[in-house]
Amino acid sequence: MHALLALLLLPALSPAAPPAAAPPEPRPFGRGSMSLGLVVGLSTGQGTAFALGGGFGYFVLPGLEPGVQLDVTFGTDRPTVTALMPYVRWVIWRSYLISPFIKAQAGRWFITDWDDVTVVGGGGGLVLFLSRLTGLQLEGAVYRLFPDGACPGGTCTVTSFGLSLGLYFGGPSAGPPRPPAAPTPPSVTDPTRDEPGI
Repeated sequence: MHALLALLLLPALSPAAPPAAAPPEPRPFGRGSMSLGLVVGLSTGQGTAFALGGGFGYFVLPGLEPGVQLDVTFGTDRPTVTALMPYVRWVIWRSYLISPFIKAQAGRWFITDWDDVTVVGGGGGLVLFLSRLTGLQLEGAVYRLFPDGACPGGTCTVTSFGLSLGLYFGGPSAGPPRPPAAPTPPSVTDPTRDEPGI
């Protein structure tokens, strides 16, 4: 009798399994995500010029993005420069509020009516998210031109400040919550065993 009563009461008395916690929401710039940027810039050095262009990057690791950028810089008192610049960017803090980053670049500048030059440089900036898919990117950089004899106007160091609109897509997404694990049934006394008082 005691064993039968225990079998009837144990399922009601066993504690319910706690609900499974929802997986954390993924942060931006995760592995497998991509960025597409539209660039508007202002540069100083040999005169003042404006820049238009775009770039594409792919995050091979969380926060680490190799990519390539193509810009065209022009002004009324200087030659037109077409820059093809591969880059590596590291997002230091990944947040949908604000994300600071540093960036290294090297590539080639193709200059009208002048010798082409090799460019090495880098800088940093911030991404200010407008939504989960778009953000404003503020960036500053310093570049060194090589060789010295090919620098337009004799100026081999160029600084720039740019503003771009970024589109961010792909990467991990938050999945549905996992179902709760089934509770482990407690061990019960074998009802076939003789019990005192039966």
